Amino acid sequence: VTAMAVHPMGAMLYAPGLKLQDEFSGVVAQYWVNRNTGVLTAAASHHDFEEFQSYSMVIDPSGRFAYAASGYGVTEPFENGWSVPASGGPLSNWLFYPKSPIWYTISIDPTGKYLFADGQPAAINPVTGDFDAPGENGVAGKLVVDPTGRFGWGLVGDEIRTYYVSGTTGALTQVGSGKPTGTGAAKIAVDPYGRFVYVANQNSNDVSGFVVNLGNGSLTTIGSTRFAAGTGPVDVTVDATGHYVYVVNSISLDVSAYTINQSTGALKSMTGSPFKLLAPGVATTVVTIPKV
Repeated sequence: VTAMAVHPMGAMLYAPGLKLQDEFSGVVAQYWVNRNTGVLTAAASHHDFEEFQSYSMVIDPSGRFAYAASGYGVTEPFENGWSVPASGGPLSNWLFYPKSPIWYTISIDPTGKYLFADGQPAAINPVTGDFDAPGENGVAGKLVVDPTGRFGWGLVGDEIRTYYVSGTTGALTQVGSGKPTGTGAAKIAVDPYGRFVYVANQNSNDVSGFVVNLGNGSLTTIGSTRFAAGTGPVDVTVDATGHYVYVVNSISLDVSAYTINQSTGALKSMTGSPFKLLAPGVATTVVTIPKV
């Protein structure tokens, strides 16, 4: 498994991964989710795909379309798209298969109007889910967009930058100067109310926290020190209630869990954290699934 995405209804988990016998092909594992217990039940697996090495997957907010950036590290990269039952379910027919530049990270704005490939926007057709391939040289390879769709935050080296998102084109315009993170900044997460932003720092083994200015999207660092994580944190997520943060650590093979101070955004490690992974393997991504 190289990435994960949860359907907005919480009924289905999608997990693209590589075929062990062929490093240039992949599959998308699909699981029904028991929203009371979180238990997964395997659904019919999607077809195998040539030249499919996805390290990023998103579902649009309406739950109708799924996208995965593929071609990571191969010479013929493609962007994959599928239609999805609106209530959640296995991936169905292809939407498109255009050749594109190599894209490492894709994200989608909360209105479902734009898909960002390495920070470059492309307008999504609301009927078909199709879009024109974005240009190259994105301004922010790892980007998240706030719940209102007005602002985005991207990582450029070990710095997080704020961008204004155009409501008519999706184009990104930087707001102010960037803020330093820890070293090896890997992934960003924003809480569901757009108040706090967190960055997992892979090399400094910690999490940077920021308070969002709701007027212009600019960031203020939370506290004077970063929040300790395990070894090699590579992904971070905030749960749907905005009360908890989870960080997956790729080297110590565990998950650091925190509660969020609702006034300041500061993180407090949960009792028992970090929690060891129950299965061996390389940990690369973490998601949360909303309960019923």
